[in-house]
Amino acid sequence: GVALIILIFNIFSDDYLKLTTELTKTQTVNVERITPKANTSYNEEPVTTDFNQKQIQENIKIQKQTLKYFNIYSFILLPMYAFIAFLVYRKPYNYGEHLIVNAYIQGITFLLTILFFILSITISSHLYYIGMVFMIFYYSYAYTKLYHHSFKKSILKLLKFLGLIIVTTLIFILIAIVVGFTTK
Repeated sequence: GVALIILIFNIFSDDYLKLTTELTKTQTVNVERITPKANTSYNEEPVTTDFNQKQIQENIKIQKQTLKYFNIYSFILLPMYAFIAFLVYRKPYNYGEHLIVNAYIQGITFLLTILFFILSITISSHLYYIGMVFMIFYYSYAYTKLYHHSFKKSILKLLKFLGLIIVTTLIFILIAIVVGFTTK
């Protein structure tokens, strides 16, 4: 799974960067529409500011780094996802079994990512977002089948899982910022 997605993203790296840049621009325009300036109306097309251009350029740099080190990120994220799943779902499975389950889930989601990526560069860039949402629900579906949870319990576990991922990500970002400032 990882090798195939790395191959596809490397072959179509320009398309991937174009796609993510287009999505960033769409997000930026939508944010500007939601929070209009005092001298514009809701119907006017928002003007892209220097800040937004810098944001787009930063996103391109981040996406290039992501492509360059995707295999390392995948390797690091797998144990993290397994540990968070272990914390959320617990028994009767141990951490090693959660690691195996997450490896299978990650393999399937990588194949789905390839499918949605190809569809998004050929049909519509918005399919990439749909693919991300679909993968979150696939993760929940896999654990629901594994644990035989009810729909309500599955949603609660999914929210807990996503919450822990968000908190963990924010902690890593804060650590990266602190390390970045201390090494200058």
